[in-house]
Amino acid sequence: RDLDGAEEACRQILAHLEREDMPPQEDRKASAFHDLGVIAQERGDYDQAEQWYQRSLEIKERLGNEPGAAGTYHHLGMVAQERGDYDQAQQWYQRSLEIEERLDNEPGAAQTMGQMGLLERDRGDRNAARKWLKRALTIFERHDMERDVAMARRYLEQLPADGPHEEADGEE
Repeated sequence: RDLDGAEEACRQILAHLEREDMPPQEDRKASAFHDLGVIAQERGDYDQAEQWYQRSLEIKERLGNEPGAAGTYHHLGMVAQERGDYDQAQQWYQRSLEIEERLDNEPGAAQTMGQMGLLERDRGDRNAARKWLKRALTIFERHDMERDVAMARRYLEQLPADGPHEEADGEE
């Protein structure tokens, strides 16, 4: 991936939009900030990613762009999860999921459910991970989201089976 080229393109677009400084450009600025967050996240620069996502979110919330805000909440959850801040990640994912479900965006909700499954896997709660991944898988299948179906199935297959001792005493 050419992250440097992508970052430069986003910064050029952002500079142009800021020169225009017209309200219709605000949504485009939010998108550019979000894209810069994705680039920083891909690089593993989670502090910078969070800053870009927060700038994007501020605009989306101000404009009432709920679908856009849901996507940014999801990405903020991923950043928190990658940092190991599982409680914060869950809060961001929950905000994303609430919006996606209220807007009846099943594919978006399923994306967040799948990520919540991975969060629970990271926390060591395989039963909760299975529950979220199965919910996501059902929606992915209903919407013919082949790539997501394959990923959800792979994650479910990778979850170790719970043994009798693990359920009794909570050890892994």
